[in-house]
Amino acid sequence: MSWRIYQWTEDADFLAQVLPGLLRFFDSWFSPENDRDQDGHPEWQHTLQSGFDDWPSFVRWRAWGQGLDLRTAETPDLAAYLYREAAALQAICEVLGEREALPGLRARAGRLQESLDRGWSESQALYQHLDRDLHLPAPGERLGRGRGRFTLEINRDFDPPVRVVARCRGKEGAAPGLRVSIHGLASSGRRRAERMDQHQFSWFMGLGTATSEPTFRRIDRIEVQGPAEGISTSLRTGDYSRQDLTGLLPLWAAHPAAQAAERMVREALLDPLRFWRKQGLSNCSARDPAFVRGEPEGSAAVGMLWNLMLGEGLLDYGYLVEAVELVSRLLDASAGALKRDQAFRESYHADREQAAGSRHHLAGVAPLSLFLQVLGVRLIS
Repeated sequence: MSWRIYQWTEDADFLAQVLPGLLRFFDSWFSPENDRDQDGHPEWQHTLQSGFDDWPSFVRWRAWGQGLDLRTAETPDLAAYLYREAAALQAICEVLGEREALPGLRARAGRLQESLDRGWSESQALYQHLDRDLHLPAPGERLGRGRGRFTLEINRDFDPPVRVVARCRGKEGAAPGLRVSIHGLASSGRRRAERMDQHQFSWFMGLGTATSEPTFRRIDRIEVQGPAEGISTSLRTGDYSRQDLTGLLPLWAAHPAAQAAERMVREALLDPLRFWRKQGLSNCSARDPAFVRGEPEGSAAVGMLWNLMLGEGLLDYGYLVEAVELVSRLLDASAGALKRDQAFRESYHADREQAAGSRHHLAGVAPLSLFLQVLGVRLIS
């Protein structure tokens, strides 16, 4: 944002004033608190922190969500934000002649680029989430389910190793002393008995979810203890491969080479069976099972902010016609709500003329800046 302001004002004194704080903010993301494995790709600490809180893979308070702990994932959106942040900071340093910070910025941008490249999916033509410790976009599967107290015999090896996600349904008060014990071999090869107790479960509206901290190369059995018969518990391995709109955000960060960008745009972004819907780009792929059940505020929603970013990405890579069509669809969605409700709304349904969330919400305002960009209008001070 500061770099964009400078491009309009050419006020170098402004850049000199804000640069120290911007560098401190950027550096804070790479502290052990935010980058637990110190590999140069930080992790979100909560879905609300990311702004993309209705995440099919990670949301905990939606019945259609998986509930996987976001802290165990390295996601392409955060890498894209920081990669573009590093580019802007380098440009600011060049203008100001501040050479000292440049090597560190370039090194961190390089590590983010490497991590994004590991998450590139040739088959899906987008970037996938990575397990924080395995650095792989591991797929998931259901292990089993039961009611009350039960033991699930697994007796299986897993390659690559897996995390276990436990999800309970029922009243939180009916699960005193809840404990899920996983017996097997950790990814290091050592025998491990991991216990997730009631304090590790996050409860929202009758849904309690916990994710194992270690990964397992073998699981012998899983024991569920504590809940009453009214509580059902499903057990699965963490699935990092589900497709959502954040897998396209490296396009906004100008990360992919032209050939990869072409594939992302043609095979994923513009695919009407995936993201390219009647009222804009949907939060998750229409192929995801969550999309069918999603309401306007859920995974079948259109989020203006991410649509705006991807519209800017289309422009940066020369897809002007496609960016114009995206703006047209977004304006139809927001103008339709304005006519029906006399207000912009927080979110819009991807396929239906329907909106949800708070009235007069900033997140649902028509994308004015993107409209001006595709129109070719630039305000110069």
